[in-house]
Amino acid sequence: MTRLSAHHIALIAEHLVSTPPPTLQEHGHADQPRRRRFAYWQQAERDSFSEPITFFDEDSTRLLGLGQPASRGLQPADAHATTAHDVTSDPAAAPSLAVWLERRFLAYSWLGATWHSDCRFLIRLATTPPLLGHGFSDVFATCGRVRFRDLDAVSLWANAPDRGGQRADTSSTAVLAEATAMGDSVSASSTTPQVVREDQQHQQQQEQQSVQQDQQQEDLQQQDQDDRKDHQQQQQQQQQQQTVLCPALFFLDAQLQNQEAADIWHELRLTALAGTRGGTVTLRVDEQLAFLAASDIDTLRIDAANAPIDTVAFSNVRRLEFALHNTMEAIHGTFEQDSTGRRGSEKSICAMPLVLADCSGAVTISSTACLTVVNAARTTSRPHSPDHPLLLRSITDVSTCRLEGCHIGSFSCFDSIQRLILNNCEFDDVSSLPHVTSLVLRGCRSTGNAGNWQWPNVVMVHQSPTEMAATLQTRRTADRSE
Repeated sequence: MTRLSAHHIALIAEHLVSTPPPTLQEHGHADQPRRRRFAYWQQAERDSFSEPITFFDEDSTRLLGLGQPASRGLQPADAHATTAHDVTSDPAAAPSLAVWLERRFLAYSWLGATWHSDCRFLIRLATTPPLLGHGFSDVFATCGRVRFRDLDAVSLWANAPDRGGQRADTSSTAVLAEATAMGDSVSASSTTPQVVREDQQHQQQQEQQSVQQDQQQEDLQQQDQDDRKDHQQQQQQQQQQQTVLCPALFFLDAQLQNQEAADIWHELRLTALAGTRGGTVTLRVDEQLAFLAASDIDTLRIDAANAPIDTVAFSNVRRLEFALHNTMEAIHGTFEQDSTGRRGSEKSICAMPLVLADCSGAVTISSTACLTVVNAARTTSRPHSPDHPLLLRSITDVSTCRLEGCHIGSFSCFDSIQRLILNNCEFDDVSSLPHVTSLVLRGCRSTGNAGNWQWPNVVMVHQSPTEMAATLQTRRTADRSE
């Protein structure tokens, strides 16, 4: 089947803006409430989808013009009929209206809408084959965005397409088993041995009967083969008719209570969400985990502040945000990037940014493209402070380091960094600035024994530590914020 390009989808979206539903355009049942609802559709489609918007069930009901939400007891088989009944009482308009709704759903998806996984219209499309067939699933796989509230929602999504197919397979298997059993019973009854008589006439009859039995057996075997072939063809047709929706992007906020939950997440990622890239995925750890894996995600947020993680395995994660437990001195595990089509080794983690937010303890950072530390870092071994709980012991093989809201007692650990960015940080001593290619300061100040100073907002490139220190000293101003 021909795949629709982005240009064709854009034309569909533009067409839907100016095309009313079939019930309003062809059947003349438009009353004032429906006209107002259609005006709302047009205005909603003109709105910008630049910001991520998640449409919940009641939102999608309103956007797609389905009227009042359908009953919770709605069965998947009644999806299209109920959808048509919600808007018009004309049965002849049901197929064209269902196709129109599916195209409108794709148009909103192409415009950037994010649908909640429990959206009933989306569930109907997952359990009942869309009238657009595989064309719908192909387009949805290029622009569909689905948000899951937890792992249970992902499990429900994974099981939704299997229910209809399971019923069909079971019934087909029952029919085949019944046919086979009938064939076996016929074969058994027809092959009952007869008493061999010495009489020549009876012997001839027995030979004739044996020939007939062989012919019947061959016919039964051929029939059994035909039945099996028909069953296989029926299964293939059912599999082709059953459309498994696979979005282009998914979002998830999951609570991992224990290792079993972490294993369930890993299994769902490899099965239900296989082939779908993760947008923003947040995993909150409640209990110590021996192992945690994640792959093919744009932004991965790991909240391990309440419990540590022994080992991780991250693959093709573009941005990693990690809240470390105070007992985690480093992130142990494997990191793989596949930017060139080939999977690399642990050293290729340099393509993945790392963000440490509100962490505590002591940590050693190595091999990451961009390190960001927020509201946590201290670079001295002074007694533990609740305001600056994280000690950066050393930083190696890091291209860019960004510190936000941190206290810097010493710059010695930043000597191997190429670009250092300090936002709203506190530091006193400028005599030991690191040998960096670029130093960026924004909103930094000094609150130590040297007095309260506001450091200038500057960008210094290819300057020696002495030159950078002189610039800061000459351009500093008195801090009047207090």
